[in-house]
Amino acid sequence: MLHNRVLITGCGGMLGNAIYPYFKARCANVLATDIEIEPDETSWLSYLDARDVIAMRKAFESFKPDLVLHLAALVDVEECERRPADAEESCAETTRIAGELAAEHDATMVYISTGGVFDGTKTEGHYTEADKPNPIMVYGAAKLAGEVHTRALVPKHYVVRPGWMVGGGPRNDHKFVKMIVDQLVSGEKKVYGVTDKFGTPTYTHDFAMNLFTLLDREKFGTYHMVCKGTGTRFDVAKEIVRLCGYGDSVELVAVDSSFFQERFFAPRPRSEMLFNQGLEDMGINLMRQWNVALKEYLARDYRHVLKGQAPALAS
Repeated sequence: MLHNRVLITGCGGMLGNAIYPYFKARCANVLATDIEIEPDETSWLSYLDARDVIAMRKAFESFKPDLVLHLAALVDVEECERRPADAEESCAETTRIAGELAAEHDATMVYISTGGVFDGTKTEGHYTEADKPNPIMVYGAAKLAGEVHTRALVPKHYVVRPGWMVGGGPRNDHKFVKMIVDQLVSGEKKVYGVTDKFGTPTYTHDFAMNLFTLLDREKFGTYHMVCKGTGTRFDVAKEIVRLCGYGDSVELVAVDSSFFQERFFAPRPRSEMLFNQGLEDMGINLMRQWNVALKEYLARDYRHVLKGQAPALAS
């Protein structure tokens, strides 16, 4: 990798926390920033509001990045529905600001998008980079607007679309895996999994490793970067229950999306199944099967939860 000065926005979130150590180990200078900083994060995380044009310009002028990882965004899908203006500002407007500054400084920019830019109506196969986005939710629309800004403003850009994120550990994992693990830990006897939504889990470790390989190629453009294989939330929950050794004590119940309608009311695509066509074409699709990656994640970050099969899983 030729990049020596890396600026990361929104690094305090799930993906940022997961990939920061990899960039820190490989790059001479990394400035990790976020708008929310916990007291014990002050040694590695600097405050920066990506919505603040003046603050962003000062950060670029003082740090002089040659690579920008733009992660800053409002990623809570339900909050985006409640606060569409905030979603637009945090996802799209911050990207316009970062993109303009990256172009001024001749920096490469990586913009993290989402499979939620698609409407989910594709009936055969996975979405590839050649498919036309058509978001059905506020979050997807705001992230798509960020994609448009990135392509229009930054000559040296990567728009990267992950799938259902897996990673972050007990503290930073705010997604599906932790929700299921928390239920197991609390002693729930029934765990519910949705069967009418399909996607491709994406382990943050695999994502970081494949991102380094992509950056080394310097072939700019739009890429999908998800683990291999697909499934429903029910499939992922079933694998978590099995890997953690709770198969004999927990009943897994299949439900449709209406079961969680009150809690997860934002419209979601029926299918967010992505295929890494661009990575395949270059021969650098290093993403593993999602269940293999999930097994590693649980063994690495949730050893305290494992029982029954725990020794074999953690070895």
